[in-house]
Amino acid sequence: MILTSNQLSPQTNTIIWIFLAILLAGFAFVGLVGWLVEQYIGWAQLRVDQGMSPLILGRTVTKPDQFQKIAFKKHHRIAFSEFFFPTLVLILAVTFLYGYMGFMNDPTLINELWQYAPNQEGFARGFNTLFFIWDWENISTASFFGLTLWNDFPTLLNSPTFYVQAWPSYVYISLLIISGFLYTLSTLALLARTLRIYTMKNRAFTIRLEEVSKKMY
Repeated sequence: MILTSNQLSPQTNTIIWIFLAILLAGFAFVGLVGWLVEQYIGWAQLRVDQGMSPLILGRTVTKPDQFQKIAFKKHHRIAFSEFFFPTLVLILAVTFLYGYMGFMNDPTLINELWQYAPNQEGFARGFNTLFFIWDWENISTASFFGLTLWNDFPTLLNSPTFYVQAWPSYVYISLLIISGFLYTLSTLALLARTLRIYTMKNRAFTIRLEEVSKKMY
């Protein structure tokens, strides 16, 4: 027997729609992130090919060990340049935070960096004031075919609000996010280039018999 949406209770319909929406959004997000990562890895590995191809074609590099040694030297220079900027941003963020707290004599700021609820003076000083905040811990649930699922949207605790008093948190957390994102990209590129070097150090000098026969005829 197949149940239609009209035969299901409103609560069950809500559960189904919430579950499907979360499932579709999750698949779309994972697919997008996977595609972007794949493109970035391909770009990072291409830098190995661009750096080593002229040396192989010019017969400057003729052995796998020589290929690996030179490729890693180039790879390390690239990695240093890629990790330098996010490290600089991280140092700038930490220097800004502790410099502000020392100059303004405001040591409590470090405990309010993520605060979103207004204090007794009517404002908040945390980075989370810029985002919607929901009460996920106390969300209403119901049993659906033996599974405990959400059956309603969580209570909204905070709507995006800009507080002038929170500008130090905005600056500090933004710098941390930028630094973390750049570190992630640099690490991903480092791993991609390393894998490419180990993969190509022998393949670049391997002659396929099919290709030889084509050239002969």
